Amino acid sequence: GATPVEAGAVQVLILVALLAVQAVAIAVTVELVARGSFIATPA
Repeated sequence: GATPVEAGAVQVLILVALLAVQAVAIAVTVELVARGSFIATPA
C-alpha cells in the first residue's frame, strides 16, 4: 500500500503526463493544419 503522499505524487505525475500528451497532440494538429495536409470541413 502506498502512503497518501505517494498516492498524491502518482496522481500529479499522471496529470502532468496527460497534459503533455494533449500539448503534443495540439502541436501536431496545428503543424498539419499549417502544412495543409489536414483538410477541415467548414462548419
